[in-house]
Formats: sequence, structure tokens, C-alpha cells
Amino acid sequence: MTQFIKAGKLERAHSALRIVLDNQAGAGGDLVIGAAAARDLLAGRTVEISRVTVRGDQVSITYAGVARASTTGRGVVMHIAGARYTSPLSQVRAVVAGTRAAALVSQMVDEAVIDADEVRAQAQQGGRRIDEGLAKTFA
Repeated sequence: MTQFIKAGKLERAHSALRIVLDNQAGAGGDLVIGAAAARDLLAGRTVEISRVTVRGDQVSITYAGVARASTTGRGVVMHIAGARYTSPLSQVRAVVAGTRAAALVSQMVDEAVIDADEVRAQAQQGGRRIDEGLAKTFA
């Protein structure tokens, strides 16, 4: 299962999109999807996310990740620094159109998978039964 945890917002910056992540405060630079890339993203293409850093009069633009439409077509999935984030496509379209101030960005976190064989082995070694506390048992 995948858990969705609120992680920030996606807002319009002129004709581009800026991704503001709560855990990236002070990381140096803004995460930006350029204006042309934002149009390509809404057309269903995979686009690049850039980190824009300004130091004095120097502007540095580096690679930060990619964004694409989700498999279902109802969201935007962003891969940034080894983490996955998502935002509803309808909200992103509204931000691009200027009818919405920001779109919600959530981090996608995979939950641990329970190994039934391991649980059964623990029960045989005197640990808790898998059906402990249920009104009816499997046996």
C-alpha cells in the first residue's frame, strides 16, 4: 500500500510552476517546472524539474528531477531527490489557468509489506498468533 502525506504545494510563478516542499526549507534554490515544460506536462509528456539558485547576480539552473502524468491520468507524479510526490491533475490545471492559487503536493510513502510466512513462524516459536484477539479463530 502507498500512503499519501501532505508535503507542500505547487504554485504558479509567472508562466512556470514552482514546487514548494515543506521538508526542503533552506535546501538552496527553488524547484521549478518551466513554462514550456508545464504545457508539455499538461499534454501528457515527461518533463524536467529544475533547481534554480540565485547567488548575487549569478543564476544557477541544475537538474532536480522529473514530472509526468500518473498512470491513471488523474495526477502528476514528481520524482525529486529519490522521493515520489504527487498532485491532482485537476488542481495543477487550475493553477496553470490562474483560477487556483496552489495545488496540494503529497509525498508517496510505501508501507511495509507483512510477510505471512514470517508471522506464522513466529507463532510456532511461541509468539503471538496471527488471529489473537479475534472473536473467531482460523483453527
